[in-house]
Amino acid sequence: PAMPPLSEEELVGTYGRWPIVAVPADHYRRGIYILTQRNLTFPMFEAFDNPQSAVSCPRRDVTTVTPQALWFLNNRIAFEQAGAFAARLVSRNGENQGSWVDDAWRLALNRSPSDQEKQEALELLSTRAHQIKKEKWTELPPGLEELPLPQAAALTELCLALFNLNEFLYID
Repeated sequence: PAMPPLSEEELVGTYGRWPIVAVPADHYRRGIYILTQRNLTFPMFEAFDNPQSAVSCPRRDVTTVTPQALWFLNNRIAFEQAGAFAARLVSRNGENQGSWVDDAWRLALNRSPSDQEKQEALELLSTRAHQIKKEKWTELPPGLEELPLPQAAALTELCLALFNLNEFLYID
């Protein structure tokens, strides 16, 4: 099974029993491969309707609750994935912000942004780049080192915002 690393806060709930795996490739495997034991589950699954491992589960319950949205906005894993997505946009499009927005919408939502969405995304990048406090961003996500820190942070936040769109999260 895969055993992604846990934050200090998440380790508190596991009483230190979560095994540490040194293979980084295992940290990003599908959730179906993550270690689950009757009394030890991956903390993220608690917000996303994990089935009870002690009994048979022919069908999973589906709910939409606040902890799910908060997880996507605040969790280290979501943030790391947003940083990786931002790095992918920069590697594909250089420093062209308009291309970042177009490519982000194509990759995340499988469509081009509307004119209004593109304008708002570019405004967000500009506004956030001026508001970012360097002391809160001590380290850039890998692949964004060539950008100025405020611009890289703003792009990462835009990617995180895309991950939180209903269009990205839910199948209609």
